[in-house]
Amino acid sequence: MCSKAVGNGEVFDVVLARVFGGKQVDPARQTGFNVSAAASALDVSRTWLFTRMDSCDRIRKASDLVEAEIRRCQDECRGDLDVMVARLEVSKHGLKQRMTHLRIRR
Repeated sequence: MCSKAVGNGEVFDVVLARVFGGKQVDPARQTGFNVSAAASALDVSRTWLFTRMDSCDRIRKASDLVEAEIRRCQDECRGDLDVMVARLEVSKHGLKQRMTHLRIRR
C-alpha cells in the first residue's frame, strides 16, 4: 500500500520514491501526469511503471473521474484542458478519453 498523501501527484511521487529507494522525484508534475513521459524520464518501461502505480489504490486515473467532477472542474477552469489536467491530476490523454466516453463537450 502507498502513502497517505492527498493529491495524485504526491502519491505518484511517493510510489516512485519507494520504487527508487527513497530518491525524491517529481515526474508526475514535470510530465503533466503523463506516465509514458515519466517512465522515459526514469528510464523504465511504461508497463513496469503502470504495474507499480496500479498497486497503489490512492492513485486515481481519469477513468475513475465521475461526470459531475469533470463538469464542475470544466466550469471552474473555463474549459481550459491544461488547467483541468493540473487540477484533477490526471493525464491529458486520459481526461480527453473520459470526457469523450461521458459525452462531455470540450
